[in-house]
Amino acid sequence: MCVALPNLLLMSDRDPTTRVEALAPWAAGLLLAAPVLLAYYPPMTDLAFHEAAIGLLRHFGDPAMVPPGLYVRNLGEPNQLFHMLGWALSYAMSTRWAVKLLVAAAVAAVPVAAGRFARHVGASPLSALLVAPMALGWLFSWGLITNLVGLAVLLAVLPELDLLADRPSARTALRSLGVVVLLYFAHMAMMVVYAGIALGFAILHPWSWKRTAWRVSPLLAAGAITLGQLQWQKPFMSPAVRALPKVWHGPLVKLGWISSIVLPATDKVVRLSMLALCALVLAAFFFHRAQERRLARPTSPAAGSRGERARAWALAHRWEIVAAASFAAYMAFPMSLNGATLVYQRWLPPAFAIIAVVAAPRRLWAQQTRVAAFGAAALPVATLFVAGASFADSDRQYRELDAIIGRIEPGSAVAEINLGPGDPTRTYSLSPADGRIMATRGGRLVYAFTDSSVSPVVLRRRFQWNESLVRVGYDAWAFCPAHDLKRFRYALLRTHDPVLRWLASYSLAGEARLIAESGEWVLFESKLPLVAVTSPDAPLPVPRPESMRDRIRKLVDAARSAPDAPKVAVPDEKALEGDGARAPAP
Repeated sequence: MCVALPNLLLMSDRDPTTRVEALAPWAAGLLLAAPVLLAYYPPMTDLAFHEAAIGLLRHFGDPAMVPPGLYVRNLGEPNQLFHMLGWALSYAMSTRWAVKLLVAAAVAAVPVAAGRFARHVGASPLSALLVAPMALGWLFSWGLITNLVGLAVLLAVLPELDLLADRPSARTALRSLGVVVLLYFAHMAMMVVYAGIALGFAILHPWSWKRTAWRVSPLLAAGAITLGQLQWQKPFMSPAVRALPKVWHGPLVKLGWISSIVLPATDKVVRLSMLALCALVLAAFFFHRAQERRLARPTSPAAGSRGERARAWALAHRWEIVAAASFAAYMAFPMSLNGATLVYQRWLPPAFAIIAVVAAPRRLWAQQTRVAAFGAAALPVATLFVAGASFADSDRQYRELDAIIGRIEPGSAVAEINLGPGDPTRTYSLSPADGRIMATRGGRLVYAFTDSSVSPVVLRRRFQWNESLVRVGYDAWAFCPAHDLKRFRYALLRTHDPVLRWLASYSLAGEARLIAESGEWVLFESKLPLVAVTSPDAPLPVPRPESMRDRIRKLVDAARSAPDAPKVAVPDEKALEGDGARAPAP
């Protein structure tokens, strides 16, 4: 895509309005990518866990950081393109800068790739400005960076499917097979989207054994890769991840998710206002495109049978059908599937990106379309302003965390006790922030992507601590100091409530000593005799030792009658939400 910019400039020398449309996606991409580089760490929930995998790859031969035998490399699984690129960059810079550069590139690539797709379908590249906010939207805030990379790659390679459908041959099929492999390593869900589109296009074209076989080759390749990958990952699937239930959300819940997935705002009024602007711009696109097509429509009626006319209509609207099918998948898929969570949400971004592009007319920098163009241009700017607070917050939080990480002995087991309470204004969660410890100090955590069967580095089965993963990984309040501090050398406490912080510190004092404080973070070191980080799992003793919930609740109840009793809400096990709980989402 970098080579395309000079070509765009040369192509647009004769028409300044065309130059504006050609450069707009690049301007939007660079605008939204800038805060990623300027902030100490971007506000992305799972990014620290991805960085942790890169850090383990970088220091795999260092026994001080990566205890021998604890981990095994698991290369060749899907969604590892980001990690492989980060691994290569980590030899030239820190892992923090490696992931920041790759995230910035992915954010910038989304509108640029959308602009490329727009030119392919005969739409104005300015339509990419409607897609741009998604680069800092739900995929970004959740830290689903591999999905964000996959979305950018998918938008860039969609023209290959038209090429394969129009001119099926061994050569075009081979090109599409290469795209399938690229999407597999970028993000497997995007590979499935690509393969499904290939099947749909094959169905829309007349049947021919040879030509249809070439057209469906991406589907066959994707199917073979998927079946092989499911078998390959079985030895690496931990019992805890395998036991994840299949969870479904109703249609109303999914419809309510749309604004959050497309736009980054947490404030309901701001988000709905941006959604309304987005909807108005999209409606204006459709209106101007309909006018444009009405002027270009031939006066003679279409020839052929009803079936041929239906096929011609479907081919003319093939990308709208693709967007509708992707949206249908969004409505049909469950919340969790095969050990992965946040499943159905991943189908909406390609649906929205495709419809936003194909809805646009050929020219948006004309007099009659300027209002729609300015509305589209306002969305990336609004996105930057809305996301600014989250970048400032993550900059401060991760600076404060890194100020105490150096006190942790490399290669140690660390448990993060993230008690929250959740901040409703925060677009991301700090629960996976302990991934920065693994990235820079190695060792092991209560939960990391090393428990995922598709991670490039995974824990060996005999060294998995599934008991604490299930108990503490989902509920930090279930941390049992008398038991867990025999396995974890360090406990990293986080809460922004000063009273809760004091109560939690008092609850840990018998088994751990305070060694560092920074902002909302407090680091404790165990006083108890420790087992090796390569020890096998162990069940929780019977009777069950007191948890942080039990101890803090006792302290709150004991002080309830005092005039200055602490006002601390101790959540029940079934009422956890926000930063106090962590559900794995590899």
